[in-house]
Amino acid sequence: MSRFDLAIDLGTSNIVISRPDGIVVNEASCVAVMNKPDGNRVIHSMGHEARLLEGKTPPNLEVIRPLAKGVICDFNLASDLMKVFMKQALESKAFFRRGPRVLLSLPYDVTPVEERAFYEA
Repeated sequence: MSRFDLAIDLGTSNIVISRPDGIVVNEASCVAVMNKPDGNRVIHSMGHEARLLEGKTPPNLEVIRPLAKGVICDFNLASDLMKVFMKQALESKAFFRRGPRVLLSLPYDVTPVEERAFYEA
């Protein structure tokens, strides 16, 4: 096993990423998004920081859970969430050359379309 091997559990409430040496990321699967007047969305915060904003946001800020009932409901936000947390888990840029081996846990009753969304994210 390499120190770049990862096991990822994409849960509805938390995302847990572990390496052979233990759990390295345990964050809430929340994203706070600021809605701009021109219609664009900008990520304000992710993880536990976004969860703390839940229910306390101004009208232009929205807390979104991109994963619901074990499946991806907002592909773009789920993908951004995974990129940030995987970079945090790997701490080194060495994985860009070869890429880590990743074990991804999925719900038992996931459809082939939902499974493909997990792999693409």
